[in-house]
Amino acid sequence: MKKSFILVFALHLCCINSISANIQELTNALQALKTKLGGLASALNTKEAKDPLSAALDKIVAVREGYAKSSSPQPLLKSLTTTEQAAGVNTSECYNPSLKNPVNRVSFNTLHKEGNDKMTGQELQQVFFLSMFQYYTNDFLRFNMTYDYLQARTQYKNIIFKDIPTNDRLNFGFLRSRFNIQEPPKTWFYSYEAQDLITTIQSAITKFKENKLFAKLAGAYQRWKVVVEKVENPLADANRMQDLLKIDRITTDLQIMIFHWMREGYEKFVNDYKSTKSGQAGDFLAEFKPSFLEHPYYKTIMSQLDILTQPVTLIEGINITSRF
Repeated sequence: MKKSFILVFALHLCCINSISANIQELTNALQALKTKLGGLASALNTKEAKDPLSAALDKIVAVREGYAKSSSPQPLLKSLTTTEQAAGVNTSECYNPSLKNPVNRVSFNTLHKEGNDKMTGQELQQVFFLSMFQYYTNDFLRFNMTYDYLQARTQYKNIIFKDIPTNDRLNFGFLRSRFNIQEPPKTWFYSYEAQDLITTIQSAITKFKENKLFAKLAGAYQRWKVVVEKVENPLADANRMQDLLKIDRITTDLQIMIFHWMREGYEKFVNDYKSTKSGQAGDFLAEFKPSFLEHPYYKTIMSQLDILTQPVTLIEGINITSRF
């Protein structure tokens, strides 16, 4: 009888231990499931944490569409003409020739292949400053950055003005016209005032290129210009085309901002130089911020600039790197 009791007790004890083990195992499994579900919910509820790029693009588009639907929106910047938007891409005499050398890291060849992901922000900024920046500088200041004005003055200092090659006389003539110089060209070319204007313009250009916020915007534009090139697809379905149009619209607005930033800054520089003749007239350009940055839409773009400058390999479900 005693042995039977002991045997029954042992069997009960084993069952209790087994049940306890099963309960513990079930508890651990439920805890693990709770953790997974919590992580999934967090990911689903926080799109920005999961995909900051898509969130940034959506935020920019939402603000723009909101202004488009508003009954009295603050006006956006004027769109660019076809020529202004092309910025000399097909007639690039204002571009630095080094960009056409495929051996160079900073070149059009590298830009079109790696501009969306592998090129650094600094490399993209260099491409911009050697191309579009030079084109717009020539457009707004009538100053050709591929032409050496000071060397020309030295080269022709002992030559009668009328015997100077036409192209050289034209380059100086454009400057005279832009800065409203009254002195006759045949004397102004050799004057100290001409040299002072040239060095002042060169200093202003350098200061503009030192503007960190402007350079960052330019780098973002160059990256997204490549993204647009790589995702464009005439066979894209209607839903995908909407995504592409969204990306293209933002990229276009980045260029519009660059154009008006340079125009506003250079216009102030020209007016300041005309009134003061100061060699430091362009120093302000290193920190210059255009008035339109106070507009809510452009303020939104600038607030997302850190994300827009990051390498882009996948957007809206498109593997960009594989396109080229």
